[in-house]
Amino acid sequence: MEYFVLVAKAVVSGFIVAVPMGAVAALCIRRALQGRWMTGIVIGIGGALADAILAAGAALGLSLILSYVMSHIELLRYAGGGALIILGIFMYRAEPPALDRDPARRRSPTSIANIANLAAAMASGFALTIFNPATFLAFVATFTALNIFEGTPPDVTKGSLLVGGVFVGSTLWWLILCLGATLLSARLSDRMFVLIDKALALFIIAVGVVAIARPL
Repeated sequence: MEYFVLVAKAVVSGFIVAVPMGAVAALCIRRALQGRWMTGIVIGIGGALADAILAAGAALGLSLILSYVMSHIELLRYAGGGALIILGIFMYRAEPPALDRDPARRRSPTSIANIANLAAAMASGFALTIFNPATFLAFVATFTALNIFEGTPPDVTKGSLLVGGVFVGSTLWWLILCLGATLLSARLSDRMFVLIDKALALFIIAVGVVAIARPL
């Protein structure tokens, strides 16, 4: 029962931390709206892997991770914010891709992107999450609120269950998000998709500006 409760709390934590709208979510929505739902999910899985790593550091008190984040928090904030601004500008200036309305291609991952593209998508989701200090601090706050270990010292088994649970919870959110965006895309006109695509690009730029302008 103890392990079951721990896993349940870990899944909830991973889901909660993943839900707030950010750059990774914007990218997932953009790909899913294009009909490239597999790419969107893989971006989210990259973010989920980063969530699991940061969760391990937050819960197990890995002093190396904590020390690095706290001592480089300003650098990470500026670097991450700058990268998001550049990414958003690139997305905004790029020609919006056409909606893929072919049901057969939507069901076939091999026709959506090749392995290299999927690997790049996963890397982008991982990088945008792992270099975001706010994610680490969010796990610290969430684990504290949920009393994740209930006063008992963590061990290898509990740590493994925690990491796995966070990954499952985070991935669950990305699946829901991509599924919702994919269903929505069937109702979108090409003009509406272009407007949403530009809005997502502006949102990513705004996230980068806020990261630089407002202290964590």
